[in-house]
Amino acid sequence: MKTVFLILIGLTLGACAHRPPQPTTADAYPPGTQEPPAKPEPGSNIEVSGPSGVKGNVVIKDEGKTIHVVGSFTGLAPNSVHGLHVHENGSCEGENFASAGGHFNPWKTKHGGAKSKMRHAGDLGNIVADADGNAKIDERIPSGPGLDSFGGKSLVIHARQDDEHSQPAGGSGDRIACGLIKQRM
Repeated sequence: MKTVFLILIGLTLGACAHRPPQPTTADAYPPGTQEPPAKPEPGSNIEVSGPSGVKGNVVIKDEGKTIHVVGSFTGLAPNSVHGLHVHENGSCEGENFASAGGHFNPWKTKHGGAKSKMRHAGDLGNIVADADGNAKIDERIPSGPGLDSFGGKSLVIHARQDDEHSQPAGGSGDRIACGLIKQRM
């Protein structure tokens, strides 16, 4: 019995002795640094594009009581105004990006503008292009139930200005660019 016990101890110690060395904290950092990599900022990065050459990059961030939408666009008609909306489906396929569906509306409300008391969750208002066809957005919209689920939706630029009251979509016309909101905020 004593012999079996000694054999088991020997095997256990032998197995421990052959473990590969565990990495140190410094080994976990990227080569050439002594600091951990920066964590990505929470939010959802969206690349928007369309067949007419419209392009954009937008970040949507949950800031607690507000949702911050910030981004820039190029390739728009000079001095034009375009409705910008979050649509219910995370798809940008087909003619006129029809697969994106309607405006994201978890509250089942009427259409409005970004600052309207009554609006769809996806109603972001308008973007205004300058003389070179460039536009920016930097809007904070009040947070509310359902806004944390922008992930898996799409962001759409429309051909015309959103009048912010016509039903169901503000009369903003065709969809000229679309991008997927891939992650939850």
